[in-house]
Amino acid sequence: MRALTVIWSVLILTGCAATGPTSSPGYTALIEAALPAEAGPLVMFGPGNWYPNTIGFTDVRSTAGYGATAPVSSAIVVGQRAVVVEQWDDRTKTFNVMKLIKLSDISEANIDTFFSGATRLVLRSADYSYNSFDFSDGAFLDNVKAKAFASYLQQHIGVRR
Repeated sequence: MRALTVIWSVLILTGCAATGPTSSPGYTALIEAALPAEAGPLVMFGPGNWYPNTIGFTDVRSTAGYGATAPVSSAIVVGQRAVVVEQWDDRTKTFNVMKLIKLSDISEANIDTFFSGATRLVLRSADYSYNSFDFSDGAFLDNVKAKAFASYLQQHIGVRR
């Protein structure tokens, strides 16, 4: 159990750098500047981690924390037509788009929980691929934000716009 706690701490602390200048008053403008037009107008966003090809905490439960999927520290952004993963580039002081998932291609949006209530947003695409996300308010996971994203997406997925 101690090893799992150490792994979580390292993952959370090492992931903070690529989420961008979260405390900057210009953070929203930087997020919007990188948002592709096909994503539509900004709806919500938050700093966190992207777990590509992962179904929630399945990687952690299956391996007892050893060999868990390495997170991609990023900003998770929802536009009116897509979920976008943006990663901060400290050299250029801009966000780069790493992944765009159209809402019309998402077949499910759910929350997976683990351990003491940690949450991950889980998106299943029509092609049966999965992407999972957690959100951070600094050093701690922001479960409220994960649930808000899931709620919004459950109401808007699969809709062609």
